[in-house]
Amino acid sequence: MSFDKTAAIADGIVVNNIQPGSSAYVGCFVDTYTRVLPHEYELNGSDHPDMENNRCLLYCNDQGYKYAGTQNEDECYCGDDPYQYVADSIDYYYLMDYDCNDECIGDSNQTCGGPWRLSVYETGFVPLEQAQTRYTLLFSNTILTTTANQVLASISSVECACHCFISINCKVFVTSEETGHCSLYYGFEVMCDGIEHKQDFKVYVIE
Repeated sequence: MSFDKTAAIADGIVVNNIQPGSSAYVGCFVDTYTRVLPHEYELNGSDHPDMENNRCLLYCNDQGYKYAGTQNEDECYCGDDPYQYVADSIDYYYLMDYDCNDECIGDSNQTCGGPWRLSVYETGFVPLEQAQTRYTLLFSNTILTTTANQVLASISSVECACHCFISINCKVFVTSEETGHCSLYYGFEVMCDGIEHKQDFKVYVIE
């Protein structure tokens, strides 16, 4: 997938070179080894060589996180609560924008945090509560033999269902506690193509 350095689309919203001052920008946060946003985006075990804010925001949105943060020129982190480790004073973690002043390695016109400084943005992702989702468990300890249209990281069936609902074409999804993967399928017909016994895999259908 290619990314336009000046514009990207997230949930139908055009994000133009997101920077401090944009509606998506939250602020500059102090990061620690605990990580304000715990999920790191890595490409083949290292930071992305073309990292910039649009790429990080879209990646975190695709993974189902509410917030994205860039740091130290080329790092990207995702999470749901940048305030989770805030001390008595939010000001301790929420800094002035000038503390985030590193140019993004993928676009020198953008700012990607700094050393232990995180430029945080809202991704626009809106999670669906379990009560709002409508899906049915079809098979347990089963996997579909057809190759999935999309495979994402997921920690639960609810999160995987959210990914499926967001994807317009998704009809069936498969979760695995063992691998932490969420496999999306774009048609009900895949269930006719074959199934195999596989421990800890579950097949769900969207109602």
